[in-house]
Amino acid sequence: MPGREIGGVASPTRPAASGDDPAPAARNRDPGFTFRDFVRVSALVHAAFFVLRFTYVWLDDVVREDHTTFLPRFIEEGTGSFGSFALSGFVFLAWRRAPLRGSAFWRRVPAYLLLGLALSAVNTSFMWASRSVIFPLAGLGTYDYGRMPLRYLMEAPSALIGFAMMLGALWLGEEIVERRRQATAQSELERALAQSQLHSLRLQLQPHFLFNALNTISAQLHEDPRGADRLIGRLADLLRVSFRATDRVTVPLHEELALLDAYAELMRARFGRRLDLRIESDPAAADAVLPPLLLQPLVENAVRHGALERSGHARIALGVRVSGDHLVVTVQDDGPGVPPGRDPMASGTGLSTSARRLALLYGGSAHLTAHNLAGGGFEVRITLPTRPG
Repeated sequence: MPGREIGGVASPTRPAASGDDPAPAARNRDPGFTFRDFVRVSALVHAAFFVLRFTYVWLDDVVREDHTTFLPRFIEEGTGSFGSFALSGFVFLAWRRAPLRGSAFWRRVPAYLLLGLALSAVNTSFMWASRSVIFPLAGLGTYDYGRMPLRYLMEAPSALIGFAMMLGALWLGEEIVERRRQATAQSELERALAQSQLHSLRLQLQPHFLFNALNTISAQLHEDPRGADRLIGRLADLLRVSFRATDRVTVPLHEELALLDAYAELMRARFGRRLDLRIESDPAAADAVLPPLLLQPLVENAVRHGALERSGHARIALGVRVSGDHLVVTVQDDGPGVPPGRDPMASGTGLSTSARRLALLYGGSAHLTAHNLAGGGFEVRITLPTRPG
């Protein structure tokens, strides 16, 4: 049936006030690749390099039938790796001040080359000084590092290779952080768009119900003032629940049922015995959550398009049950259903609006279907996770 519209009681989604969520951007800001992160990575890399390098040079001595070099090699490789690790912080600070990225890359290469040579010289001096102290203390005698001026030249190539590897690690780390930031920004943009779309969809579900409820109260105001007063209270209860619900993505099932109960009383007051509205909920579904203002529009849709106007009496049944890890909601009416060849989801803002809300909130894990029943009538079925993913 084209245009099976769903009325509703949704109110506009209230924008978050500044006092509700102070500085969310600052709270969610990715701090990036910090100095602490660099120190941890550098320590891990230098420890691994020490183990691998020591194993190589010591086993090289062993295969040459020299079994006396374990401690000297351990001290040599240990002091070399420790010195390199201690100086690696200067590489991080230089990168933070002037990274080798973008248009300034080639202009900064000479400065980085000089920095690498300077760090190599400092580490070579540290290795000579530390080994000269440790070797005698370990009972290995005086440490002989050879001709020192040539040692600086000899150590420079391997030091520059390690220096280049640290720069490469910094570049890779920043690249990963930048991609993560872009992904986060894209996710936040998509979330903001989804919230905006949900806001727009909720606005479409508002007018019909309020008009009908006020019309019912107005009709009873002179004939039954006390009844009208009670209905005003129920309408207030319903609106209170609906306004509270619109600030949340999901609400407990019992809140939706409370809203639906208020709506049902208004409809029974309007139609009397002509409307047989039954609501059944599986106790196992008590802890389930679902989008706010989902059930009442579906029931109102059945009221408006059921058999009430055609035969003067309508039966509507809403059922909520749990199936595995999903919540299943069915709304059945005894109306004429959809004419052959017509899709109830194809036009209007009714069922299609609810389907779009579910798609925005749950993606492909929630489904809404609508079809004629074999024995007559119409059914809307919603399947969604009992807990949001």
